[in-house]
Amino acid sequence: MHEFGLAQEIFRIVIAAALRNRAAEVRKVVVVAGAMRAVVESQLAFHFTVIARGSVAEGAQLVVETLPARGRCPGCGSEFDAPQFDLACPRCGSAETTLIQGGELLVKEIEIAGS
Repeated sequence: MHEFGLAQEIFRIVIAAALRNRAAEVRKVVVVAGAMRAVVESQLAFHFTVIARGSVAEGAQLVVETLPARGRCPGCGSEFDAPQFDLACPRCGSAETTLIQGGELLVKEIEIAGS
């Protein structure tokens, strides 16, 4: 269950931004998670809620936007969707591919209310 650690890091980023902007309240946090991260949104939201108690982020809505996995084959140059974590090139069958999207985890947006 890696969601607890992810929630801690998201909280750290959110609190730092809230302090820099003198926020009285964090209302919403939008996170982009690549499909290869295999984030369980409900678990991430639960852990974030627990960690945020007693802070300016208490009660903030956590929204997770999932990016599909995409790969690139250096052999034939093909770019392709990689459903079910299958990174084999659908054009030439090579397993020597590179993940070009789907491994991300970033805080995209933090909605705050002033002091």
